[in-house]
Amino acid sequence: LEVGLTQAQLLRDLGRLESAVARTDSIRTLESELTRDVARLGEMRAAQVARDTRALQEEALRRKNLLLAVVIGVLSFTSEVQHGTLAGVVTARPARWVVVMAKAANAAVVGFGMGALAIAGGLIGSLSGGLEMGDTSGMVVDAVSGIVLTTVAAALGVGVGVVIRHSSAAVASVLVWALVVENLLRSMAPTQVARLLPFSAANGLLGTRQATDTAEMIASAFSRAQNAAIFGGYTLIALVIGTVLLSRRDVA
Repeated sequence: LEVGLTQAQLLRDLGRLESAVARTDSIRTLESELTRDVARLGEMRAAQVARDTRALQEEALRRKNLLLAVVIGVLSFTSEVQHGTLAGVVTARPARWVVVMAKAANAAVVGFGMGALAIAGGLIGSLSGGLEMGDTSGMVVDAVSGIVLTTVAAALGVGVGVVIRHSSAAVASVLVWALVVENLLRSMAPTQVARLLPFSAANGLLGTRQATDTAEMIASAFSRAQNAAIFGGYTLIALVIGTVLLSRRDVA
């Protein structure tokens, strides 16, 4: 009887031991799976950080190209005013609206070329650097939007230059408005008003969002075509005002 009890107890102990070994194996398996999940999560997080960093860099580059296009347009007119060559142009072509339109067209061509080169350079740099292309379904639309923006922005710069005429004042006005004033207005104005601002429309044309954009701003954003019309409208207004002022001013 004692031997039977001892054998039964031994079997129970063996069963407990097997159960403990199974639990240990299960824990080890779970630990291995957790380790793999943590490593995978780290890789995903690193990839997300890399994508976010690239997106911020691209946004900064686009903003720089936009401002550069406007400044080029400004200087294409104000430099002639400061160097006194505008008088000869006006003498040869008395219709001053023709002069303004010609300057705007020339600046637009330069802006077009600048946008095309910027996009080509960014694409070549990404490919040569081994960066993943990701989703390329909207690449053509983004490229066309970028070229349209720099083209129109250069013409806008001409309008600003015709209105202000002095190079330093015109360039400073553009930069202060784009980098300071408009950001303040965006933070204070209602969403329906903020989306009508010129550089907000420019960002919308590119399909980009700013860090200060709220959920309401994103939900009420215009389409690319609407933003293009708004930005083009500002350009047209600047050129019309500049033409009227140039017609009433004496050109030395």
